[in-house]
Formats: sequence, C-alpha cells, structure tokens
Amino acid sequence: MKKNPKVPVMPTLPKHFTDSMEKVANHVHGRSISDKFAKEWDISEEQSSALLQYLFDTGVITMKWLPEKGQLCFLKNELPN
Repeated sequence: MKKNPKVPVMPTLPKHFTDSMEKVANHVHGRSISDKFAKEWDISEEQSSALLQYLFDTGVITMKWLPEKGQLCFLKNELPN
C-alpha cells in the first residue's frame, strides 16, 4: 500500500514570521544548520525547528555542504513569482 506524502503544516508563529517566508529564508541563507535561530527570532527552540522544517518541506530552503565554510548550511531556493 502506497503512503500518502506528508503535507507541510505551517507552525504556529508570531505574525511577523508568517508575513514573509522569503525574509526568513534570506536570514538563514548561507548559515550553518547548527546555528540557533530561536534567540535571534525571539521564539522557542521548538517553533524555530518547526519553522526551518516547514521552509525545507515546502522547498523555500535546502541544505548543502559548503566547502569554504566546512559546514552543512541552509541555502535559499529561488521562489517563483
């Protein structure tokens, strides 16, 4: 039996996050996946993780090894207009 694909669910967040996912994606672009964003964003670690997972699941961001940084980092994907 074939499984249904998981549908990304937007986490419950303050309004300023949900206004512009592109702005959030720009903020994490090129930064290590081990960076802690919750304090910077003034949200809980759980909300931060859920937001990053949502951005990844919806294709807004991806992860890639950046040899010049020696780290796995988030990269913003180009969003269709």
